[in-house]
Amino acid sequence: MNCCHFITRCVVGTRTVSQHQRNWRSSVCSGMKVEVELFATLRLKLPKPTYQLDMPEGTTIKDLMRELDRITGQPVSKELFRGDEVIPGTVILLNGKNILHLNGVETPLEPGKIAVFPPVAGG
Repeated sequence: MNCCHFITRCVVGTRTVSQHQRNWRSSVCSGMKVEVELFATLRLKLPKPTYQLDMPEGTTIKDLMRELDRITGQPVSKELFRGDEVIPGTVILLNGKNILHLNGVETPLEPGKIAVFPPVAGG
């Protein structure tokens, strides 16, 4: 299955490919399937709590969050990152592993599940 089945555009580095370039894109996208589950305030702000995406090899967590920015029309990445750093209190789990213990925002994606918990406050 190519990326056409999940998203209307496919991220290739810093370049996106539009839907009318479907044949070219299917040869570029490798079809790494990820499920992004959002929690807390992100779940309330965005249209859906879960997104299933097909991303190319070499995509990082930062790339994935920018793709969510584009898909949702909301600044998801700005709520999670300050530059190239994860905002304190943010928890992003890649297949159950905290990205802070991996390579931070530059952690390469793996097929599977990404759980995203934005920083919370209060008591």
